[in-house]
Amino acid sequence: MNFDCSPRALSGPLTGAKPASNPALLPHKKTTVNKENQNDKDNTVMDRDDQMILTLLKAIDESPDTTQKDLATRLGVAVGLVNSYLKRVIYKGYVKTKQLDRRRLKYLLTPTGIREKSRLTYEFLEYSYQYIMEVRSRVRDILAPLSHDGCRRVIFYGSGEVAELSYLAIRELGMELAGIVDPGSEGAKCLDHVIRDLEWLRGPAQADVLLELKSKGQSSSKTAELKEIAHQRGMLFFSLE
Repeated sequence: MNFDCSPRALSGPLTGAKPASNPALLPHKKTTVNKENQNDKDNTVMDRDDQMILTLLKAIDESPDTTQKDLATRLGVAVGLVNSYLKRVIYKGYVKTKQLDRRRLKYLLTPTGIREKSRLTYEFLEYSYQYIMEVRSRVRDILAPLSHDGCRRVIFYGSGEVAELSYLAIRELGMELAGIVDPGSEGAKCLDHVIRDLEWLRGPAQADVLLELKSKGQSSSKTAELKEIAHQRGMLFFSLE
């Protein structure tokens, strides 16, 4: 998901939150769903195949002369996987090819492909909205009681889209973001904060709460260590399970 990281852009109501611009970045799972059991499907998680096909159809629609290498770069996957998905969408009748020269093809959406792209786009926007709602709700459920007890300053362990959505929730609760820790991304900026490394977190207590951010279904090997650091620094620790 691509969001504007500035607090100004994130201070509005939910309707102002932007859905992910790249379906391939939305939290996903690979599932086979029986149509008779659609009610059992997790509506906050878009199927991986659907995400890939939607991104592929969008890329072809925007640039019919694109190459498999360009598509692989855009989707963030190997060329071999792009080739596999291209064969699938051609077989399904979503895409047809036109020979440009001996070594190059032009990819064109068929009317069926245009309809499928529209259907998947609607589905993706629905999932995006539900994902935004769920993250904000989970953060509020954790932090609302602490806010009522006087806790004000929160440190996020984790950055990216989950941090951006969690920031919306703490603003609603009248709380303040005291810092962001994300080893591997230190030095970058998000939400007007310079992302710090783990050693910064080991310094003097700078917040009331340390919140570990995780996307749904994501595991973390740092939870126990973070809990210990929070205890040593006099902070409350919670993990966004």
